[in-house]
This record gives sequence, structure tokens and C-alpha cells, in this order.
Amino acid sequence: MSQVFINPAINFTNDISCIMLPTIFTNLTDTLKTGQLNWTWYFTKSDSSSGFNSKYIFKSGGSYNIKLIAKSPICNYAITKDTTILIRYPQAGVKLPPVSTYINTNTRIKGRDLIGESYQYKWEPFWGLDSTKIASPIFNFNMNQVYKINYITKYGCITTDTLAVNVFANNLVDIFVPKSFSPNSDGVNDQLYAYLAGIKNFHFIKIFNKFGQLMFESKSSNIPWDGIANGRLQPIDAYVWFAEGEDINGKIISKTGSVMLLR
Repeated sequence: MSQVFINPAINFTNDISCIMLPTIFTNLTDTLKTGQLNWTWYFTKSDSSSGFNSKYIFKSGGSYNIKLIAKSPICNYAITKDTTILIRYPQAGVKLPPVSTYINTNTRIKGRDLIGESYQYKWEPFWGLDSTKIASPIFNFNMNQVYKINYITKYGCITTDTLAVNVFANNLVDIFVPKSFSPNSDGVNDQLYAYLAGIKNFHFIKIFNKFGQLMFESKSSNIPWDGIANGRLQPIDAYVWFAEGEDINGKIISKTGSVMLLR
């Protein structure tokens, strides 16, 4: 007596996932009365796998049509179930404006509020922070520190920002600008910031080229110069800067210096 192939009601589910993480596909088909079946999963036009359950790593976000085929080895009959799933991708990380503080002084620091997602925080490393799992921990340490701020969504996507905290000696009042920077888009020292110690109100920073032309001006120490002026990349050269602020007693602090732009 020949075996009868009973069409199964194919069904499967998958976990929610992000790019570059394994997406797990769970086969929910009842096979008690179907006999032996061969299973083939199709994730893209060129990528497939066999087996009752499966997993796949998507390398880019977007909508994907997932197909599961059940085929009987007895009668060469096959049925198909397909569905569309959405694979998420993380937002791009950024370098946050640096924070200045004094040695062993409680200072509130803060990550970004990413729009459109619910997420968990994870700050790395942990030293100097009262918590690594909140948006705005208190920093208290005796040396400079660069933090990675990981924003982790429920889909597993991770966005990572960096935040530098510069620690100065107590009672120091000054405005610092680095001696050089290299705006070549390699992610290292690409932007020029003014660093403040004991400055209550920052008035401005102005940067001029060797011809006395104004290349950059800002009234906020959180806005850096990226080496671009008038829509053009500026050449390798020495530039002069002027900065002014006001300390907690209302005294005007004026500073000047030079910075080397490198590529």
C-alpha cells in the first residue's frame, strides 16, 4: 500500500533582528501526519539553507521576502509558504562634543536621545561613572576619559557614540585649543574644539588663516571647526585662533594661539 502525502499547513515565525546578527527562523508546521518532508529556506535570490529550522545573517537592512518550501520525497510534490520581514539597521554613531570638568568633581554627562527607537544604554568603560545603564550618569574621576555610549534597541541594533571628558586641575581657569588637528575624515582628531576650564560663559572663538581671513567663528565651545571654510577644504598650514570667555567672578579671559591643520 502506497503512502499518502498529506498537504501540511506550512507556517513559521522569526525573531526580530538587526543587520549582522543571526535571525532565527522557527518552523511551526505540524508534521505528525505528513510523513517525511525535505525543507528548503530561501532568504534572498541566491542564499538558501535546508533543515526544519534555520537562521540567517542579513548584511543590509530593509524588507526581505522569505520562502519556505516543503517537498515530499515520495511524490515530488511541493508546497510553499512565503512572507515579508523587516530587518533593522542601527543609526550612525557620532562623536559628541567634549565635556570639561575638575578633578574629582561631580559632573553630569549625557548621551543622545535617539528618535524613533526605544533602547538601553551601556557606557564603556565603567570607571568614573555612578551608573553605566542610564542616559545621564554622574562623572567623578581624576583623569581624562573617553567613553563609548552604546544604544541598544529591542531588535539588537547597536549605535555607538564617543564622548571625551577632559579633567583639569581644581581652580584652573583657562581656554585650551589643541596644537594640531587632521580633518581627513578618518575618525581621529577630525574636528577642532576649544576646551574650557573654569569658564562660566564662553563668548567666542575665531580662527584666521595666514592672510588674516576669517576661516571659522563660533559662540559655542561645542561647535568645532572641521577645516572647511566657504565650502572648501582648507590647506595644510598654521592658523591663528582667538577665544574669549568669562569666569565665575565675571573676569574676562582672553586667549590666543596657533593650530596646525594637517591632512
